[in-house]
Amino acid sequence: MKQDILTVIWKERQGLLYQRGGRARAIWLLFVAVVMIAILLPLQMGEEWFTSAWSVIAALILPLMLVGTAVPESFAGERERHTLPTLLASRLPDCAILFGKMGAPARYTLGLTCVMHLVSRTVVNVAKWNGTVRLPLIT
Repeated sequence: MKQDILTVIWKERQGLLYQRGGRARAIWLLFVAVVMIAILLPLQMGEEWFTSAWSVIAALILPLMLVGTAVPESFAGERERHTLPTLLASRLPDCAILFGKMGAPARYTLGLTCVMHLVSRTVVNVAKWNGTVRLPLIT
């Protein structure tokens, strides 16, 4: 079953950035969201970005929105292209199809979350430089 899930993840990864009008539009929308959440918001909050939970929450907003729309859109796209019955009739188990369709955006958003969190920490450290690198306060 693991190989079946990986097969569906591979198939979904091929079309992940081609949703909603093409690759350029998808990359542009991600760029705007990253700038808003990972650069502008930390610049406004300043030092508070390191001590509040908002940094983690903000880094999770965009990825969760992406996964929340990509998985249903993937199934809707299969239905619109009339390939859903063929996919369901294949030898793949239904749970492998589901986990594979969830796995591709989840993997993508995990990377995006890490990048956004690192960018936001770097932006605050550069903007509020006091001679030392500030790390998040872990309590």
